Amino acid sequence: MIRKDPQIGEVLRKIIPFELTKAQKRVFKEVVEDCSSGLPMYRLLQGDVGSGKSIIAFLTMIWAALDGYQSAFMAPTETLAVQVHQRLKEIACRCGLEAKLILSSTKPAEKRETLKMLKSGEAKLVVGTHSLFQEKVEYKNLNFVVIDEQHRFGVLQRDALFNKGENPHLLLMSATPIPRSLALTVFGDLDISVLDEMPPNRAKVVTAIRGENSRSKVEAFIKSQMDLKKQILYVFPQIEENETFEAEAAVTSFEKFKKSVFKDYPIGLIHGRMSSKEKDETMEKMRNREILLLVATTVIEVGIDLPQATVIVIENAERFGLSQLHQLRGRVGRGGEKGFCILMVGKETSKNAENRLRVLKETDEGFKGAEEDVKLRGAGEAFGTRQWGESGFFFANPLRDLRMLESARSWAQRIVEKEIQLEEYEKERLRKWLREYYQKSYTFLRGG
Repeated sequence: MIRKDPQIGEVLRKIIPFELTKAQKRVFKEVVEDCSSGLPMYRLLQGDVGSGKSIIAFLTMIWAALDGYQSAFMAPTETLAVQVHQRLKEIACRCGLEAKLILSSTKPAEKRETLKMLKSGEAKLVVGTHSLFQEKVEYKNLNFVVIDEQHRFGVLQRDALFNKGENPHLLLMSATPIPRSLALTVFGDLDISVLDEMPPNRAKVVTAIRGENSRSKVEAFIKSQMDLKKQILYVFPQIEENETFEAEAAVTSFEKFKKSVFKDYPIGLIHGRMSSKEKDETMEKMRNREILLLVATTVIEVGIDLPQATVIVIENAERFGLSQLHQLRGRVGRGGEKGFCILMVGKETSKNAENRLRVLKETDEGFKGAEEDVKLRGAGEAFGTRQWGESGFFFANPLRDLRMLESARSWAQRIVEKEIQLEEYEKERLRKWLREYYQKSYTFLRGG
């Protein structure tokens, strides 16, 4: 349990370099109440890209550190981990704390020193990727765990980090919860905090769906934006051409753009096969405006902070999931200027894909998108590693049958709290059924 110390609260207020939104203040209070309740927190923090989720995590991590505990922040990519570490370090140093970073690319000597400090408890704040839950990483008193973009990690990966502490508080963060997480939320195993207010400098992003017959107009629009020194993100579903899928590839298109369509403009390329150093160099050029058009794969889905980017074009958008599209769209419009998201679709698009694109165009709220995703893809196995599909329930759908599920949960809670007394034979039948149905899957519950 982390203490609610007024002195720590005063320190936190002084180190924040900006005024929190009302939503951020409300959510931080919810997290504080959970962490000081004496019971482990298991909370999902949902907020659209750019809504300010990270500052909630940072403040709680620093609060835990000032109370003597360790906190870990797990990011899905090294690029994002580096950015998170830099931001956390800038805030933590204002109250005498140092944030450490562990990556697979960290130099051996530096990693050994960090591991030593984590084991002794000297290091209170650490940021990293999957390196955080490797066997050789030991913590003295890990009390608070943050998992960012939680849909990017498997259940077993999330559980591995969770098990590094003794029932630590767990904060899962996502701009769009995956269907399985939404199903768990409906069933009552996750508490939810929602950041439903955007910072003052966040502009609206206009979403448009365009076909092949509009390509020349889209290219003309991109040129007009670059003439104004605006930056463009152009996303492709794969790195290279694939005979199996007739989809545009990033490398091929990058070469074509350089030679013809956008030959008069500075163009860059980024994808998952590039080294961390190459990706960092490309992003630095973007930040310095040496690149106006960045051709990319979904490597930019997370970990890219480019406030000056105002347009994102997504090629073969019908091949992307709703969660991916929502994340990608959130890459633009972060600097106060109006953003544009252009979804380019192929000639043969399935009805299901059309529905996904329609949902994205009509809503800019992550939870609404997730609910529609559940309707389209299914709730997922709520107690297994499969992230989407049929839920394993015989007749219930978590959205269609919401009232019935809420009623069932209420009855179950009353039974657990002994407000309803069951006969002994009823208890035995219930125990037997629960053992048979859930025994193999119970260990996955804590993974989110």
